[in-house]
Amino acid sequence: MQHADTEYMGQLEEELQTAVLETIPVEKRLRGVAPEERLRGLSPEEVLRRFTAEEVADGLTDAQAAQLRDLLDRRQKR
Repeated sequence: MQHADTEYMGQLEEELQTAVLETIPVEKRLRGVAPEERLRGLSPEEVLRRFTAEEVADGLTDAQAAQLRDLLDRRQKR
């Protein structure tokens, strides 16, 4: 009987926690989370979608920009 009660209380606690979290806006829940932690669950494509082409290009080194130019030239020739 005690095991069933403990299991029920665990389930009830989880449901209560979920109900409370659903009422708090995501932005407010994420306030205390480090940016690296926020990005951890996103795919590289989802992260990159948040930047403009100019912002991405500004973050490239000269070598990376040259490599990107080569890739784009090859893609265009197909």
